[in-house]
Amino acid sequence: MPSARLSISTPPALEFEAIHRIVTGVNPKHLLEKMQEKLGTSTDGEGQKITVVIGETEQVLTIHNPLSKLAVGSLQTFLDDYLRTCGGEIDYIHGEEVLKNLAKAESSVGFILEPMDKADLFPTVIHDGALPRKTFSMGHAEDKRYYLEGRIIKG
Repeated sequence: MPSARLSISTPPALEFEAIHRIVTGVNPKHLLEKMQEKLGTSTDGEGQKITVVIGETEQVLTIHNPLSKLAVGSLQTFLDDYLRTCGGEIDYIHGEEVLKNLAKAESSVGFILEPMDKADLFPTVIHDGALPRKTFSMGHAEDKRYYLEGRIIKG
């Protein structure tokens, strides 16, 4: 009689999900001009990529003068300085569709970031030190929501 084989499948590991940025209370044109001056952004070439959302318009920008090993670090460093000197507010958003809806508001600019590759975690910490705040989230925001709501119901 042949022996039965036990087949065990491993669940996929948690993914690093990007946490996007929405900046409100700013002049989008001025913010992008200052971003170009500081980060050397353009719509072509090699470098760190971010997607900028203003209203219904989306544009991929390349950062040619990075301030960090990761695009999120370059962007966060720029935004911290910009908001300190020019005003405005920043919020951290899970999910591209949520960000796109928020970026439709007047005086708002959304930034869609690519998720960080897990292989970049240790080299980035070695190169830059601590990661920028809100660099990534582990797992999908919606999955976390169901987990938290389930705990409240069970409560």
